Amino acid sequence: MIHDEAIPKEAHVYPVHSGHKLLHFGAYQKVLREISAITKLDVAHENTCYVQLIEQYAEFVQLLPHPLTGEKESLLSRSVKRAFVMLREFARHQKERHGADYATSETGARLLYAVFSAGLLFEVGNICIDRRIMLCDAQGRYRAQWQYFDKPMMHYGQYYKVRFGQGMDKKLVPEITHILAKQIMPSLGFAWLSEDQVILIQWFTALNQRDEFFGVYKIELEIDKCIEDDPLELEDIPSEVFVPEETLVAEKYWEWLREKIRNSDASIGSPDGAIQVVDGDILLDHAKLSTEFGRVFSRYRDAVVLSTQFNHLGICQLDGQDYKFFQYYSLPHSSTAKAGIAGAGLYSSRALGQDSSANALFSQAQKQGAHADHTTKQFVKINNSSARQYFSNLESLPQNDYLVPVEKPNAVSLHQRLESSYSIIDILKNTYGR
Repeated sequence: MIHDEAIPKEAHVYPVHSGHKLLHFGAYQKVLREISAITKLDVAHENTCYVQLIEQYAEFVQLLPHPLTGEKESLLSRSVKRAFVMLREFARHQKERHGADYATSETGARLLYAVFSAGLLFEVGNICIDRRIMLCDAQGRYRAQWQYFDKPMMHYGQYYKVRFGQGMDKKLVPEITHILAKQIMPSLGFAWLSEDQVILIQWFTALNQRDEFFGVYKIELEIDKCIEDDPLELEDIPSEVFVPEETLVAEKYWEWLREKIRNSDASIGSPDGAIQVVDGDILLDHAKLSTEFGRVFSRYRDAVVLSTQFNHLGICQLDGQDYKFFQYYSLPHSSTAKAGIAGAGLYSSRALGQDSSANALFSQAQKQGAHADHTTKQFVKINNSSARQYFSNLESLPQNDYLVPVEKPNAVSLHQRLESSYSIIDILKNTYGR
């Protein structure tokens, strides 16, 4: 159950940090020193390959927890520990076989870097499994969805929120890991690996098979157990998460609404229901829903405040700074009665299997009559892409086959939606222009 006192976890806002700041704590600095002692590279090479890689990885993952472990441990600390232990153990075995100078030979140095970088970037494609990362401002107001295929968050904003849902399909993790790993790798570091195609092939495999290098080089070691048993603990910078009042009511409303839809509320799809599902889009009668929300949570009865705040969550499409309302019409009562269908005011020609030709039951005059008979309804919409993300039960929800949009979506509106959601230029405008 949701209670007035509970703060929705999606209401939390996290600051975006530089990689340098994230690695500033003593435990990370100690690991960097130990890496230097193992690899024995010159300072320029070490900074270009190892330090730059770890900083760029830290900047990319921030303090996000691993989505699949159920633990609060950050992706950053987990990955750095894994990569360091793998490097240390691999270097130890290679030293025993080839002598102390192996790590400083070009072949050995390159191989150690491949082991470390693959260990650090292992399955980084998991970063958006079961969640979306939303860039926002200090008040929690939506700016854009983070496009992790492009650049780290700090290029576009100073704060972010985490929205939970189905996220990216786990089947895509191997391919996406390859894309992100190449993106995060320092250019000179990747060029170094690319000089040896055998190592490069092993590296790509190791990004999704943790023990690849140990198997290929016949090192008998249970590396997973070795990592798990290692006492190394990496302390992250103190959390600076906060909950802004400016969007808290809307976040509470969104949590309540999600629970209502996830539980397949009986009113969904009913003739007078405030929630309708049409072609995979979820339509919300915001006026009805805000009234119902106010009855459930007596502390949040100001519909104007709720509407204003909900505008800023980035859940529904906006027109400027306000809801973009989508109008849907239904067959007028007189027409439905003649057709022998209950006059609920929510039935169109599509319900009777008609088409849009000249002999269709729903004529242009009737469309105009729908306005006169007050059967045009106004909704805000969660598009089917987002609906699939947030509601795993979307396919099982009752679909409304009778509501028909007054204006059909077209290529221009689709382009505008994509541009407003994903355009880097628009993200920067949103970040610095408000």
